[in-house]
Amino acid sequence: MTVDGGNSRAIGINTSTTYNGLSATSHNVALSGIASTCAVSSNPRSVTVPAGGTANTTFSVTCTTPNSAPVVNAGPDDTAITGLLWSFNWSFSDANNNGPWSYRIDWGDGNTTTNSVSSQGTYSAGHTYIIVLPQSFTIRVTVTDAAGASASDTKVVQVLLL
Repeated sequence: MTVDGGNSRAIGINTSTTYNGLSATSHNVALSGIASTCAVSSNPRSVTVPAGGTANTTFSVTCTTPNSAPVVNAGPDDTAITGLLWSFNWSFSDANNNGPWSYRIDWGDGNTTTNSVSSQGTYSAGHTYIIVLPQSFTIRVTVTDAAGASASDTKVVQVLLL
């Protein structure tokens, strides 16, 4: 807290502080050092100190919970057969329930799938790998919430010949 832009003093929640030696006039009182997820009403505000007296003022601080990224689960590593549609289940949760969510699946072979969903939960996706020799691919599932926070998880798929 500062008075007239002077030195800052720490002040706790629902507490007060005293500034001695202020002249009997109007002073600007301001809260500073507030977290970026908080807002202060009427900051700074003017307080008039009467001759030989004291003045009180109250600030209202409102804070919001910062957005956190969804938690993504691509599932366990798996095996697929070349030329056949391979499907897997993946899931996500979002503590902020900040939907809708977009998702991207990078299949590891240069192909991707993108879409959006309106609820958290478990989803299924499928892809067909075409190979001439057995090969492993790392699949990355990325989910992005409506506020832009994103997270990913990966799994490895071993693609085999028939």
